[in-house]
Amino acid sequence: MAKGLNIVNDILLKFRALKKDSVIVLGFLVLLSIFQLWVARGTLQPAFYLNDSAMHEQMVRFAANALRHGHFPMDRWYPGLDLGSPQFLHYQGLAATLVGALGLVISPNVGFRWSLYLLWSFWPVAVYGAARTFRLPRRASLGAAVAGACLFSVPLVGYEIGAYMWAGYGIWAQLCASWALPFAWAWTWRAMEDRRYVVRAVLFISLTAALHFETGYSAFLAIPVMLVLVRTDFGARAKSAAAIGIGSILGTSWITVPLLLNAKWAAINTALASTGLVRGYGASKNISWLLHGHLFDDRRFPIITLVFAAGAIFAVWRWKRFPPARAFITMFVVTFLVSFGPTTWGKFIALLPGHADIYFRRFLLSVQLSALFAVGAGVAASGDLLERVVVPRVRSLFTGRLVKRRISGWGSVAVGALVVWLAFPAVTSYGANNDALASTQVREQQAQAVPLAPILAYIRAHPLGRVYAGSIVNWGANFNVGQVQMNIYLADNDIDEVGFVLRTAALMEQPEYNFNDHNAGAYAIMGIHYILTPVSMQPPVPAQSVMVSGNYHLWALPHDGYFDLLNNAGTIDENKGTVSIQSYNVLDTGLLARHDDYLVHWNASDLAVTTAPVRVGAPGTIRTSAADLANGTGSATVTMARPGILELSASFDPGWTVMVDGKAQPTVMVAPAVVGVELPAGTHQVTFVYKGFGWYWLLALAVLLGFAGSFFFSRRSPNLPVTQ
Repeated sequence: MAKGLNIVNDILLKFRALKKDSVIVLGFLVLLSIFQLWVARGTLQPAFYLNDSAMHEQMVRFAANALRHGHFPMDRWYPGLDLGSPQFLHYQGLAATLVGALGLVISPNVGFRWSLYLLWSFWPVAVYGAARTFRLPRRASLGAAVAGACLFSVPLVGYEIGAYMWAGYGIWAQLCASWALPFAWAWTWRAMEDRRYVVRAVLFISLTAALHFETGYSAFLAIPVMLVLVRTDFGARAKSAAAIGIGSILGTSWITVPLLLNAKWAAINTALASTGLVRGYGASKNISWLLHGHLFDDRRFPIITLVFAAGAIFAVWRWKRFPPARAFITMFVVTFLVSFGPTTWGKFIALLPGHADIYFRRFLLSVQLSALFAVGAGVAASGDLLERVVVPRVRSLFTGRLVKRRISGWGSVAVGALVVWLAFPAVTSYGANNDALASTQVREQQAQAVPLAPILAYIRAHPLGRVYAGSIVNWGANFNVGQVQMNIYLADNDIDEVGFVLRTAALMEQPEYNFNDHNAGAYAIMGIHYILTPVSMQPPVPAQSVMVSGNYHLWALPHDGYFDLLNNAGTIDENKGTVSIQSYNVLDTGLLARHDDYLVHWNASDLAVTTAPVRVGAPGTIRTSAADLANGTGSATVTMARPGILELSASFDPGWTVMVDGKAQPTVMVAPAVVGVELPAGTHQVTFVYKGFGWYWLLALAVLLGFAGSFFFSRRSPNLPVTQ
């Protein structure tokens, strides 16, 4: 008892020892967090997602299941979208793995929702912490935190509520990285001054990149930018920059090395490649948005934009005397210029490493982050101006004399209160709308769960192939459960489906987007066995009725969904950029209906098609088959009347291996981009097994080497002369 009282007494003594301004700041942060928790409350609704969060939540469930069975998610086959892919290799999977580990204790879906809820709700605290790491004053840091809770932009892909909530875009992986990027910048800045902080810079740059690749790009970009901004001995800071760069490269090698080695097997999203989503919106539009307040204050009075302008003016004015200003203003300019993308820079963008795989509009995230720090400086500077200039002159109107006495801090409080008054109603309104929409979705999906239950149960009990319920480019766009498209609803229930498109880097992503559902022959290559339609609609191709339940009709196609036997019709040239356009030569013809298909000449720059004489009809018979793509396996017993190809309806990847009659055989890519094997005449037992990247243990050593090297460098002559 006495020990417990002593602990309480110690805590009270430490609390009393806090400075008054620290207590005030803490109180403001608590109030801001409570506000955020209230605004984001709709996130905790058990509503199925209709945006990118549907994929992220599915990744969390996948990771939890892999970990539960003792597997590392990074080297597993991810079957859920676009005919499968090594999703955790091609796409940032660290956050899903971490929350998946939490899903071993609680429901993965609950873990995902709470992670989204808490990461967004306490985001202003992260902004404040990073601003203080930058050594911004408390008032400026608090101003940045307040602004961090109320940004709104036209593209809605930055540090704003619309980028992450149920009613928004659901870009959860970016939100996870958002907590690391501000500290990556801040510690990189500090490390240029003092090498003791090098290891912290390496840690946060590596963490940012692992959580979200494009956000990580901005973290790495800070190294050369801040190298030229810090006014210390150039040789000393160049060594620090080199140590940060090398350490971060090694620290991220466990994601970058597999990614680069398998880059040619990751498709380019050609459906979006020519749009502003990938190429950037261009200088004209971005500058217009900035000047009209649409980058920070879309559809409201541009209060954040005005305070940002004040902060930018202050930063330029105090360029030498306020060193952090050099960092966030320069990062604003650099990332703003990069965000224009190829739309403005054209071929010059090739000077930027990795430009072909960047969605340039995402750099607006970094534009907003640097602006937050400037807004914080603007709040403090405007407050000082208010106290020093405006208030005394207003007093003089009433007293007849100029009184210059200041009450330090109240000017900043007044500016901050103005920001809250003008900016926060829009956030409150968005949160209320998000909660209402999510609540409505919960009621609607609960109502539809009863008629859909027997359909989903039948599909799970008879896993003969994928389910097709339309896609975003056809009737599937209006076939919904509540507000969620049926194909996404199926994915939310971990049903292997076709139609939830453009979410992975699988080579079959673009062919799935191009799928012509009126071509009966194309269903086999997609592995589709079931078609789910509204009860009032006939299937796009002839199919047998399985059941009707409520407003839903389940149909079945006659073929085995996951395997097909094909004749070799010749070859077709493809690469990651042309697989989409070449898919029309397969999906929009009668080729597959004749059981003919091309073998793919991969990584060819031409668009040639070479035909060979073929016979009409399948070259053999599939006697038995079983596919367990969730575990990366599929097997079939086939009898071949003549030589031909057995294709497995899974996106091609070099990790696929095949055994024919107990002997290893090379896999082939079958157009548009699925895996297959050539078989001679006769009866054969064929087994496909996916074997992922197997060298993570070696890369773990590289990561340890990177951090160890950074640690020892930071301890060697730690203090550098700082001459700001």
